[in-house]
Amino acid sequence: MSLGKVKSLCRMAFVVAWLLLAATAAAKALTLPSKARVMRSEDPVIGLSVRSVMVLASAVEVVACAALLVLRDRCRRGVVLLGLGAQFLAYHGARLMIAPHGLCPCLGSAWKWLGLSEIGATYLALGIAFHILATGALLLAYARCDVK
Repeated sequence: MSLGKVKSLCRMAFVVAWLLLAATAAAKALTLPSKARVMRSEDPVIGLSVRSVMVLASAVEVVACAALLVLRDRCRRGVVLLGLGAQFLAYHGARLMIAPHGLCPCLGSAWKWLGLSEIGATYLALGIAFHILATGALLLAYARCDVK
């Protein structure tokens, strides 16, 4: 594959990762006013209320989106995305070990709006996390090739 095609693939993967990150932050933020019982329940991984975890996660995602817009260096963007993706996957792994049948709050109420089942929402959240991780790895690999 030519370097030009790799550059286009990196750009497309980055834009998709950024949009997914912004969408998940928005989905969480739109869910926060909800009076649903689940919002008061305790997150099995972090130990805070689901509402508190969603506030923190949404804030991290908004800050990451802003940082990704400001950063122009592929390597730094790659580090941000790789770190976020690894953190998201670690959270999902821990959640699946602790509460394998529980609904992941990562998408807020968006899973209902999208007509997904709880397991479908969990798979979608995992897919988003994998895409973010893979995009970070791709940007880092391309940044390394670009230096040579």
